[in-house]
Amino acid sequence: MKAFQNRYAIIFLFVLSIFPVFLYLDSLALSSWDESLFAMRAYHMLEKGEFLFNFNIFDSYPGHANRKPPLGTLIQALSWKVFGISELGLRLPISIATLLLVFTPFFMAKPMRLSPLVCFSYGLILLSSTAFIQEHVVRTGDQDVLICFFMFVAALFFYRYLDDQSGGERKNLIFFFLFTALGLYVKTVFAFFFFPGLLLYSLYKRKLNSIVRDPLVWIFGFGLLASFIGYNLYLEKISPGFIKGYLDHSVGRFSKEVDSHQSESLFFYWQYIYTDLFKYTTFFFALTPWLLWKKKENPQHDLLVFTTIVGLCFIGILSFSATKLSWYLVPYFPLGALHLALILDFLLNDALKIRTKPLRSWMSYFCVIILLTPLYFGVIMQINDHKHKPYLYSDYSGCMIKKLQVEKKEEKTYSILTKASHTPQLSFYVTWYNEKKGYNLNIDKKPFDTYQQGAKVLTCFNSIKDELKAQYNLEVLQEWGACQYIKINLKENQIKE
Repeated sequence: MKAFQNRYAIIFLFVLSIFPVFLYLDSLALSSWDESLFAMRAYHMLEKGEFLFNFNIFDSYPGHANRKPPLGTLIQALSWKVFGISELGLRLPISIATLLLVFTPFFMAKPMRLSPLVCFSYGLILLSSTAFIQEHVVRTGDQDVLICFFMFVAALFFYRYLDDQSGGERKNLIFFFLFTALGLYVKTVFAFFFFPGLLLYSLYKRKLNSIVRDPLVWIFGFGLLASFIGYNLYLEKISPGFIKGYLDHSVGRFSKEVDSHQSESLFFYWQYIYTDLFKYTTFFFALTPWLLWKKKENPQHDLLVFTTIVGLCFIGILSFSATKLSWYLVPYFPLGALHLALILDFLLNDALKIRTKPLRSWMSYFCVIILLTPLYFGVIMQINDHKHKPYLYSDYSGCMIKKLQVEKKEEKTYSILTKASHTPQLSFYVTWYNEKKGYNLNIDKKPFDTYQQGAKVLTCFNSIKDELKAQYNLEVLQEWGACQYIKINLKENQIKE
């Protein structure tokens, strides 16, 4: 019966996952910041066969050091090698990682003694979260899902390492360090942010002493640190100042605000869990203390303790960081979803007093689906709303370039006018289109009276349009939202001059 439930739960969940993960995935242009920076790195790696250290080789982009490890970029470059350079090609590795993350509990159900209902509920909770299915996470080429997947799987293998009584401890420990290493080479020391929680759980299980005495822990631990230190020393050698920049900008953001991000309150992440991550289902978390006390004999009790301790420690660390951003919380998403799935499983087993076990199981699935259906359709509506409309105003210029490529294929020579000092989205698109699609685009950040008769420009800034209108006669060739594709006509006095 359990195998039967697993099969149908997996099929149904897979069908449900197609829409939020893949629907309209290639419709929007790359987003202005991190996604475009990852695209630059992948493009340079694919074209030059080397790691990108500074983005200033791209059109109109100033000095901006690249301090991210190369693993995620390598995966995306390989995707482009196979599928071709495109928005979809950059995002596909993230989509695949999302599916792996959604179905991870099914893969580990037997050794972790997870019921089919817990596995199904966990996956549907993630797919019904607007915080998870959005830009900077599942819907773009940002690499937060990769670090989320590696950290979550590493944490589960650590749980198995402490829990396994069948002689598989060594295997679980090896996989724990392997996935930690993968996370480390995606987002550096962020991969260690579950470690305080893992340490506390080890104390709870009274296994800390055995961990300290395990020689493999020391061998793998020192090996992992040595490889990462060696990687940073190598980058310092070929790019002097790399380590100082990394400490100031990447590590330093936990002690100070960087990149002009605004200050947030101590409860920023707790509020975000309610408003965007789990919404009204967040109230089930209030039952955690009661269930921890009542379900001591349940096989899944320790896992509930594990998700509680690791989750609280992780959120606590982030809450005391000076720079707070919503996507820093992404590694907690699967932990929180698993915690919530365990709570629902406990409650439904107690609430549905139906003697016929198959009927009780199907009723449990039905209750979970009814509970999460409004959230799931809210996710689908959000995706549909952003089929062509970017999430941020700063992304409109890239979307307009993409729109012109489809609707005005013959228009391949024009300037893009912007006020921004840093334009990763435009810098990537201009470089890509000029080198690979036969375009002749350029970025102009300070438009003056230098345009010739018939020049064509694109801008999404009203102030720039007003400045152009004061100097030239404008002929609008294409308009979309705040964006205009314009033909410049000189005024009579300019023609005489």
